[in-house]
Amino acid sequence: MDDSELYYMRAYYPRGKIISDTIHLERKMDDYIASYFCDDSEKKKDLMQSLLSTKRIIFENKRLIFDFVVNKERPDWVKKYPKFKNSLIKIIEQRNIMAHYLLNTGDEAIKEMENTMDFINFRDNMEVESFDKKRQANLIKLIEICIYEVNELIG
Repeated sequence: MDDSELYYMRAYYPRGKIISDTIHLERKMDDYIASYFCDDSEKKKDLMQSLLSTKRIIFENKRLIFDFVVNKERPDWVKKYPKFKNSLIKIIEQRNIMAHYLLNTGDEAIKEMENTMDFINFRDNMEVESFDKKRQANLIKLIEICIYEVNELIG
């Protein structure tokens, strides 16, 4: 296995874990939103399958719906977890980098593979986002905290 293949292999786990755990968090939020709007389990399932758990509503818009619902229904939870909203914004932003930016496989990135993963975005100009081990671990921990908090909300 050459260095670039090794780099890909090392990047797959943290990148996949972050994306997968964020999807798990999003589905929990979908469940809470659907439960708010539907008492009937069949209608809740229909709402999830036809709208919430689809591409029709992006995560950022679900965050806004979730925020509206939880502020209205559970202000006590909002007060208990005042950092949740900003944490979720940060998670969405960083998850989007992991999901949509290209993994940098240039020579310098491969040299630093023990310590960091770089992602490249080519929009108006080239933008590089680096995720060192600490940033990766902090993001994973933040997602776990948010999952815990939503689990407490939905019981």
